[in-house]
Amino acid sequence: MSKLSCDFIFSRVLSVKEFVFVAFVLTVVFTVAYLKLIKRSRVGDTGLVLLLLGSLGNMYERLSLSCVNDYLSFFGLFRFNVQDFAITVGIFLILISIWKAR
Repeated sequence: MSKLSCDFIFSRVLSVKEFVFVAFVLTVVFTVAYLKLIKRSRVGDTGLVLLLLGSLGNMYERLSLSCVNDYLSFFGLFRFNVQDFAITVGIFLILISIWKAR
């Protein structure tokens, strides 16, 4: 059963459009930093793609619905969507590639 999640960090300070703009800028900054500073690898690049797809998917839902549709439940403890899962896996893959490069 899906549930719309309309709350987001700093929701009392920023509008949805401002939040998406800040998220977009941070995504671009992180992507440029990754491409310039981190030794490229297939695992890291896959993680970056997953991170970008997940964040862009969440931004699209946030702009179109002003909410994000959370339709997966983890033992009833918290709810998430495929975009959140992609972001999480992407971050782990990037961290693994950084760890392996050292």
